[in-house]
Amino acid sequence: MCVLGFVIFLYQLGYPAQLIFDETYHIPAAQKYLNGVFFQENHPPLGKLLIALGEKIWQRNKLTNQFVLMEKVKGDIPQVDFFGYRFFPALFGLLSIIVLFFIFRLIIPDQLVAFVFSLMALFDNALIVQARSAMLDSFLIFFLLLTTYLSLKATQAPRLSRKQLLLLGFASAGAVLVKHTGWIVLVILLPVILRVIRDRKTDGYRCFIFFIFAFSLTYVLVWKIHYSLGKVTPEINSGISQELMAWKGGGRRIDPIKLTYLQIRDAWAFSSQYNRGVPDLDLCKPDEVGSPWYYWPFGGRGISYRWETSGDWYRHLFLIGNPLVWLISLSGVLLPMAWIVGGWFFGIKVRSKSSRLIPYFALIYISYMMPFLLIRRVMYLYHYLPAMVFGLILFSLTLLESRRIGKIGFTEKNRRYIALALIGLVFFSFIIYAPLTYYLPVSKEYMKRINILPIWNTDFQQRN
Repeated sequence: MCVLGFVIFLYQLGYPAQLIFDETYHIPAAQKYLNGVFFQENHPPLGKLLIALGEKIWQRNKLTNQFVLMEKVKGDIPQVDFFGYRFFPALFGLLSIIVLFFIFRLIIPDQLVAFVFSLMALFDNALIVQARSAMLDSFLIFFLLLTTYLSLKATQAPRLSRKQLLLLGFASAGAVLVKHTGWIVLVILLPVILRVIRDRKTDGYRCFIFFIFAFSLTYVLVWKIHYSLGKVTPEINSGISQELMAWKGGGRRIDPIKLTYLQIRDAWAFSSQYNRGVPDLDLCKPDEVGSPWYYWPFGGRGISYRWETSGDWYRHLFLIGNPLVWLISLSGVLLPMAWIVGGWFFGIKVRSKSSRLIPYFALIYISYMMPFLLIRRVMYLYHYLPAMVFGLILFSLTLLESRRIGKIGFTEKNRRYIALALIGLVFFSFIIYAPLTYYLPVSKEYMKRINILPIWNTDFQQRN
């Protein structure tokens, strides 16, 4: 799986050699780190620090300061090698699949079935497209899955250990330092918190102090790195308070604790102000690529990150999920909900390991999606990717809990057959949509035929 994932995520990573969607924001931010420019940004800093680190390691560009005074790059800039900027997002995409496999190994007794469900995520075209560009979602998914894995390990262990909770603190802090949606870790951590409260043991409370220490240290340290890398204060200082500007210019001394508070406060204030300025979703706009949250479980709306024409042929880098993977994920959301509600109404009590995990992962899914119901600003399909992965986990639990369909019993052998049949269909679907994942030439007819649901938006050129 590692070898296959390495090829899928890193093959021709620098292609296309043009900016992709939100790379127009994230690469200028990365260059600010590389050139010591003091700045504020909408998202927390960890993802962009890793993007900058990739370019720092590989050093494929002689010039790394052409975007430093830009918030957003407008138009294409020739002769830029994007491999370094995209390296860590792609690597974390691969690492996410590996962590997902370990999660499946914890909840699925059969190693082959766990392997097959991991491959389903590996063959999702939307996850691949997002991870192969200098964007933040693969980092978020990795830290959310790592937090989930460590939480499951901690709750299944005979006793909590300091090492486990230290790692859990680092992982959960990583999630909230990539995107604000990473605060879903508070729900993922609930079983660990409840165990500490339920056990009422001094050792448990002491171990939890190690979690709080690791989380706080990581959170503060990453923000301190963000601010310490900024040596130069450019003329445009959007979102930086006068107090911090005076401190950075050497005209004011601030004690370390107050300085840390001011730095994090300014960052949160800037993010809040920035999001208030983002336009609302408007589906009547002809060029709107955003979509409402209720489109997302069905794969809508897809986004053409880049496209170019040559006669009757097109090249598209298109954000669209593998339809089979997303259908399985959607089934994994709907079937457990029906199972939970049915249990309430009919008083069915099943005490298997998987049955206890279904409400837990359903709660994670619902909690992740709830804020999007209230957000009016434009949002995009890639915001659903973490929820889609949790839908796959829910489907695997449902398959484990199912006993039969009609006269067909769900023996271990039959579950293997079902899993292998599903991965065959998933791989076939991945191949069909692969030209949009790797920016290969396709025809207009191809774009029409794959648009099974209108909300997928692959025939947007014909409509426009």
